[in-house]
Amino acid sequence: MWIEFWGACALACALLFAPGFVVLRALRVSVAPSFALAPLLSIAAYGVMGMILAWVGVPATTATVALPPLGASLVLLAVLAHRRRDPDRRVGATAAKAPELFVSGAHELPIFCLYVVMGVAVTCVMLVSNLDGPASFIQAWDNVAHFNLVRSMSESHVWSTLTTTYYPGVAAGIDPFASSTGSYYPVAWHLVAVMLVDALGVPVTLAANATNVVIVALVYPSSAYALLRVAFPRRQRVVAYGALCCLAFASFPWNMIVRWTLYPNLMSFALLPAEAAALMAAIGPSRSARTRLIAASVSLCGGVTLFLTQPNAVFSVAILLVPYLAWRLWEHHAPAIGGRRALGYVALFLGLAALVWVTLYQAPFMQAVVQYFWQPMMGLHDAVEGVLDASFVGGKSQSALALLLLLGVVAGCVRPCNRWLVASFAFSAVLFVVAVSGDDVPLKHLLAGFWYTDPYRVAAMTAIYAVPLASLGLQVTADGAGRVVSALTDRLLAGRFRIAPQRVVSIVLAALFVVGVFGAAAAAAPCTAQAGADDDADELAAISQQMVNKNYAGGRAGYNAEKSAFVDQVLALVGPDAVVLNEPYDGSVYAYGVNGLNAYYRYMSGYGTGGETRQSRSLRLALSKLCGLSRPDVASALAQDDVQYLMILDQYGDLGGQFPPYEPAQWIGIESVTDETPGFEVLLSQGRMRLYRIVGTQGTE
Repeated sequence: MWIEFWGACALACALLFAPGFVVLRALRVSVAPSFALAPLLSIAAYGVMGMILAWVGVPATTATVALPPLGASLVLLAVLAHRRRDPDRRVGATAAKAPELFVSGAHELPIFCLYVVMGVAVTCVMLVSNLDGPASFIQAWDNVAHFNLVRSMSESHVWSTLTTTYYPGVAAGIDPFASSTGSYYPVAWHLVAVMLVDALGVPVTLAANATNVVIVALVYPSSAYALLRVAFPRRQRVVAYGALCCLAFASFPWNMIVRWTLYPNLMSFALLPAEAAALMAAIGPSRSARTRLIAASVSLCGGVTLFLTQPNAVFSVAILLVPYLAWRLWEHHAPAIGGRRALGYVALFLGLAALVWVTLYQAPFMQAVVQYFWQPMMGLHDAVEGVLDASFVGGKSQSALALLLLLGVVAGCVRPCNRWLVASFAFSAVLFVVAVSGDDVPLKHLLAGFWYTDPYRVAAMTAIYAVPLASLGLQVTADGAGRVVSALTDRLLAGRFRIAPQRVVSIVLAALFVVGVFGAAAAAAPCTAQAGADDDADELAAISQQMVNKNYAGGRAGYNAEKSAFVDQVLALVGPDAVVLNEPYDGSVYAYGVNGLNAYYRYMSGYGTGGETRQSRSLRLALSKLCGLSRPDVASALAQDDVQYLMILDQYGDLGGQFPPYEPAQWIGIESVTDETPGFEVLLSQGRMRLYRIVGTQGTE
């Protein structure tokens, strides 16, 4: 199956990069920026194709969604190449000259390749080597939604972000909340995964892992390259050091995979630096209007992509962009009109930005998001300390990164052109402190509400904005060490030998950084499943161990390998179309998304609240009374929803520990069914797991 996994990774890479790369190369953007920005265009195209196909009623497949954008990009490349070859169509030497999206030089491609190499190497160490097989998965609340949506999209061939559901097609009739008419949900991550399932026939969970691997190994490093290339256009060593720093922070991307499985936000935050870079290239100093137009077009597509992936990334981009725009206003106006008047323009702009923020915060369509409340996870002092030691949400201190970040902040404050980076990081850090320590007060919702007041999301954003500063800090360290070594060698060698200590020091420092930050995790990989936490292990080594433990199928109490195998037996016996009643909190909430069983209950929560169907309530509360005379509604519900089987994966088990929303009283009708209950015939029995045929429906209505 590992061959299938690497094939899925290769296809995911082609899907994410190929169409956008061809378009940007057709527009004569250089190779590295074309690769870095390509996913912004590719994902937007797939999302639009998915909505168009759903609107016209054409089934979505990998071919119908991916081939039109790729074909259009190749046509554009051919047309523009032909126009450049035709002398009659040449406007002049200026038009023929290739404009660059970013300031580039001889070292651009080697530096970009360093990002790719580091991204692939670190991802293999931290993620791939710690999987319990290519189709393993982490049992977590959000993964129920991720796997169910990918399965639903695969079965229905409806891939529109506007009509998502867990119950596609005829299964809409058994939806306990009758919501399968479809609703908006950002599905860009799911689009990539379902294209792998559709094209290769791989399991949903394998497609999920392959998608995440490509995001972490290639999408995010190349995106970070784009941001650092714009932020430090003439400081190649800072950009190069970014290749070492971008995957070094635990809060992003690693916490978004192992501690809080927010895969759509993983993708949106991975694309965030590239979108910010495109916007900055559009509004920043440029050598040509065409470069601005290309950058603006890319950023527009990027906005669509973020809407399709996770819209809170738009607000994250604003946190980076507003300080940059304020600095650009100052830089542009101060020499001409004086510092005081320029400061007034900056203050006016910041006031307008704050007004937009408050207006969106008060918008009715945002209330479900901004009013969501996360309980404080730590006190104010610990929250501030989490920022200062780069541990953020309660992890172990990343001291080396914290020191480099501090040096980068100081250096950024000294250099006027980098102060906006410090401001973005500082504001994001304030949002994190409020999110992780604040009580349920309006200020917390106003500042952190666009991220559900979720400390993990805000910490991830803050870690992304720490990368340029840590890279700057690494360069400051290398420069200081280089000067010391140069002075020592000059004194010791008295100028008798010509050496280049700065280059040697940079290489040595980079090697020490890589070993110091990633060495413990690399030495431990692959870790032993279910090993206890090592108190002496650093943060990335601890995350590596958690990656192993949470992916280990035999160690999951909720939905382990044994339960999954039993569900496969059930599926082989009853077929994919038979409706199987289930108790979701015994682990079977994963049975549809992971295994493809047509399970009745697919939601993690919401039962017993408004909007639930009458049939669902009857089955939950009174199924065991099927053959009695007191509850004819049970037989009616079974007949109306065509339910023929009941599956129980943990009879008499303790379900609440693995699934906190579980309330026993809400499931008494299912849980009280035993082998002796009239109306139920045992078809499969293994330990505490059962499959019953429901036979007691006749004559009871």
